[in-house]
Amino acid sequence: MPTKTVALRPCEQRIVDAIRELTQERGFPPTLSELGHAVDRSPSRIHAVVDRLILKGAITRRAPRIARGLVVASGRR
Repeated sequence: MPTKTVALRPCEQRIVDAIRELTQERGFPPTLSELGHAVDRSPSRIHAVVDRLILKGAITRRAPRIARGLVVASGRR
């Protein structure tokens, strides 16, 4: 059975796209600071959006408290 895909806001989609692109370019996921710089958002705003994206299932953390632990969930474009 396919998993349900939750619609993302444009700002959330930009962050998912940035995680994917930065990971492909560098070979490892970005830190929250790098992610904020890539999408021109403050670190506190990035934290809030990342937490929301995790709850929505759009991204996951490989392990808690790892700086480069953000991964786009499989099945996300």
